[in-house]
Amino acid sequence: MQSKKQRNREIERRNKNKRHMFMGVTAAVLLVIVLALAWTFWDVQNRRWVMTFNGERIPTGELLFFDLNFMGHDMGTPEGFDVITGQMLEFLTILDHANRHGITLTEVEQLEALLSAQAFGASAQFTAVPDERMAEFFSVHQVLRGRLADIYVSDMAIDPDELAEFIAMTLEIEGDFIAETEVRQLILSNPDEDLERVLAAIGTPEFDALVEEFAFQFEEEWLESSDKMNALDLADLLMSHFRLDIDDAFALIALQEGEYGVYELAEATVVVYMHSRTVDYELLEDAFLQSRRNEVFQEILDGWVDAANVNFNNRVISRP
Repeated sequence: MQSKKQRNREIERRNKNKRHMFMGVTAAVLLVIVLALAWTFWDVQNRRWVMTFNGERIPTGELLFFDLNFMGHDMGTPEGFDVITGQMLEFLTILDHANRHGITLTEVEQLEALLSAQAFGASAQFTAVPDERMAEFFSVHQVLRGRLADIYVSDMAIDPDELAEFIAMTLEIEGDFIAETEVRQLILSNPDEDLERVLAAIGTPEFDALVEEFAFQFEEEWLESSDKMNALDLADLLMSHFRLDIDDAFALIALQEGEYGVYELAEATVVVYMHSRTVDYELLEDAFLQSRRNEVFQEILDGWVDAANVNFNNRVISRP
C-alpha cells in the first residue's frame, strides 16, 4: 500500500498535469483568437485598396467614384468592368504624367475643380473620396489632358481631303444646329387681316416696320433681345410659349437665308424670316484639328496605360 506521503505526491503530480494542460489549451485558444483578430485586421486593411498603380495603392473608394460616374455600365459584366476600370486607369495615368511634367493648376482652375467635386459629392451623397482627391479627377479633362496633348501633339498637319470630308459630313448631320443664324419673327393674332401683307412685304423695306408692329417680347432673363434671335432660341421659346410641335421646330431651324415659314399655332400665327445664315468654316477647321489631335493623343495615352504597372487586388475586385 502507498503511504500517505506517496498519495499526496501523486495527487500533486496529477494537479500539476491538469494545470499544464489547462494552460496549454488556454494558450492555444488565445493564439487562435489573436490570429483571427490579426487576420480580420489585415483583411479590413487589405480591402481598403483596389489596386496598385505604379507601386501606389489606390483606395477602393476611388473605384466607387468611377463606378458612379459611368453608371451606364455594370461592373458585373466584362464590358462594364473594362469600361469603368479602363477610365480609372486613364485618369490615374494622366495624373501621373502631369505630375512628371510638373503641370500644375492655376488658383482659378483649382477652385473650379474643387467646386465640381463638391457639387458631385453633394448631389450623389458621395463621401468615400475626399473632395481634394475628387478635384484632381475633375481636373483631368478640365485641364490636364489638354496640357499633356500640347506637349506631345504640338503640331498637326491637316490633310485637305480629310478636312473637306469632315466639313461635308458635319454640315450634313449638324449643319442646322451649328450655323450662325438671325431670324425675324412676327406674331399675328389676326392672320386673316395681316398675313397677306406681311408675306408681301418680305424682302422690302416695309418688312422691318411690320416686324416692329407685330413684335412679341419674350420674358426670358437670359434673352438680351427678342427682336433679333437665332433660330435655335426662337424654336425653343415657341415650343415653350406656343406649343410649337417638334416637326415645325426642325423646319424653322432648317430655313435657309431669305426663306420664311408660317406656323399655325393654337393662339396665334407665327411668321419667321431667316434674315441671315452663315457657317464659320474656321471654327469647323479648328474642330477637325482638335478631333485629330485627340485621336493622336489617345493613341499615346493608350500606350502609357498599357505600360503602367497595375495589379488588381483580387480580394476586392474579381474580373467577371
